[in-house]
Amino acid sequence: MDIKTADRLCHLNNEFYQKNHAPFSASRAAPWPGWERCLGLLANVGFCGKGGPPQPNQTSFSDASHRDEPCYHAMPPCKHNTPSPPSLSIFDLACGNLRFGAFLASQLPQYSLDFYAVDCCDALLPPDVAKTNTDCPNYGANSPREAPINAQTAVIAGLTGNLSPDPPGEALRLTSRNDGLDTLNRHLPKRPVRYQYQNLDIVELLQHDLCLSEHIAAPLCDLAVCFGFLHHLPLVEQRQQVLQSLIGQTRPGGYVIVSFWQFLNDAGLAAKARESHQHGLAQLGLPGLDDNDFLLGFNGIPGAWRYCHSFTDREIDQLAASLAGQARAAYRFNADGRTGNLNSYLLLEVS
Repeated sequence: MDIKTADRLCHLNNEFYQKNHAPFSASRAAPWPGWERCLGLLANVGFCGKGGPPQPNQTSFSDASHRDEPCYHAMPPCKHNTPSPPSLSIFDLACGNLRFGAFLASQLPQYSLDFYAVDCCDALLPPDVAKTNTDCPNYGANSPREAPINAQTAVIAGLTGNLSPDPPGEALRLTSRNDGLDTLNRHLPKRPVRYQYQNLDIVELLQHDLCLSEHIAAPLCDLAVCFGFLHHLPLVEQRQQVLQSLIGQTRPGGYVIVSFWQFLNDAGLAAKARESHQHGLAQLGLPGLDDNDFLLGFNGIPGAWRYCHSFTDREIDQLAASLAGQARAAYRFNADGRTGNLNSYLLLEVS
């Protein structure tokens, strides 16, 4: 794909989220089944944050084996010698409406969570977060880099909702509804969680070939994630830089988890995508795109087009291989959607 077309598709996506943030967030309120499985896999390899040594590895994973492994329970508390709870730091790139943070807080009540979130669509955030934008502070002496001058960050210590969290070990259950933002906000747990949000246009930085890591104002974390975003990047080089940035944002021995949308795995969604794509090309006057690139509509809203790529297994393998020496592909599985295979998850252990 040429740069001009790629830039136009990126602009199209930014415009889509600015105009359709409310109905989109309402349709993205529930946690993904794959998230619970990710926590189980991390628990199975003894991963934990600060506060105690990891439990001994129980299973050694290869890239392709154990793809049918059953889901495990949430991470057990780490053992330590102080009364303070173990801590876990999470970096979420393209955080959307922060539902992954709410899910983690519900699943890991025994942990003290520091959640660092980055996105550029503030309208997707729960109201408590969106109202507290301030100039970006320095995150402390342990931060590996200073905060960029033009960044905006919301620092919310002990952000709470109006409902108590689900019982330990129970998944956070949210249902899609018209007031999706309010629904998500009500389910943010009462247990104090420190959220730090940075407004940063990730795509714009990638379009201008700027180093993404140099503009992220967060310390190294135990866990870095990126869900539902890579399919919006039209160029392989952009996807690679995001993965490298996630690795660079994670401490050695920590984990990176990313999802790759594979909507062509569902015959019904594939047929709708191909039909929508033809209408989108005609309406926007765009030339034909590359293989597995599509223009998707949303809820029948006129003019609501977004660019999405459906990943193949080979593409995911190639991206994972490009990270050799930086991270090890520890696990790979498919989950989500009615067919249970609409997302491919890749768990990377950082070297």
